[in-house]
Amino acid sequence: MLTAHPKLSVPQEAWFLGRIVSTVDRSRPVDASAMELIRNAIVNDALWGGLQTSDTVDRILRSVMDQTLDCVIDAIFRGCGKGIPEGVRWGEKSPRHSHIVSKLQKIFPGAIFVHMLRDGRDACASMAARGWYEGSFRRICEHWTTCVLSAQSAAQAGHDQYIEVRFEDLVTDPDRELKRVSKFFRLEVDARMLDHSRLATEEIPNAGGGIHKKLLRPLDAGEIGKWKSALTYWQEAIFLAVAGKVARDVGYGCGHRLGAWALLPLARINVMIEKALCELKARLLASRIFRGRSIS
Repeated sequence: MLTAHPKLSVPQEAWFLGRIVSTVDRSRPVDASAMELIRNAIVNDALWGGLQTSDTVDRILRSVMDQTLDCVIDAIFRGCGKGIPEGVRWGEKSPRHSHIVSKLQKIFPGAIFVHMLRDGRDACASMAARGWYEGSFRRICEHWTTCVLSAQSAAQAGHDQYIEVRFEDLVTDPDRELKRVSKFFRLEVDARMLDHSRLATEEIPNAGGGIHKKLLRPLDAGEIGKWKSALTYWQEAIFLAVAGKVARDVGYGCGHRLGAWALLPLARINVMIEKALCELKARLLASRIFRGRSIS
């Protein structure tokens, strides 16, 4: 919806960005060795790797050799794919990058953060349906919790650089929410933002497939509250045990079913046991690796 605005562009998720931001020194110009790391991250990216040739990536990176990391990243976004002209603000939308908010703020001090919040029960039900974390619903709930808390840390930049948008508000009253977000960007609302499903294939190459399969559909209020049929009482109880406090803090603490409340004490015990077993497994694995290195 944002990328439908002529002054905004939010292309395909750039999963490579996290690797670049976490490994390349932002305090000095990007040298040849760092450029090689950046190049490999882009061409091997699951989503961006097939959007442009390695020659295109090489050409873009050569043009910004020995410049600062913010200039390099800006050149990548503007030069890859369809290209983003100067004067158009680009964005990145991978939820996983909520964990590197503080690093992104240091690289791009003027960055604006739009935090899309959704009922954690619906979000976790969606992730579970896709088989995230090998089906561990506890880990899925932990992922939602850490993403929410990490994303909210961007609020420290100030109210003019951080805004929260609730999924439920967007699908029930998109016109109002888009006006609010456009005002935040200091832009006028563009009618094309409400026609995102038609424009999706123009902006995102594989729209309609995989994680983007719903982009071709109109907004649907029926997506709200699907957890009531998608989650078992036990899964809901696990959510309460892991993410209940965060959900309440962000305004999603109501409507839990009695069956889940009844199972909550057992769910809390289960979560503690699972976490303890995971920690034990990690220690044993680390010990084996250490012994292996010692022997060699």
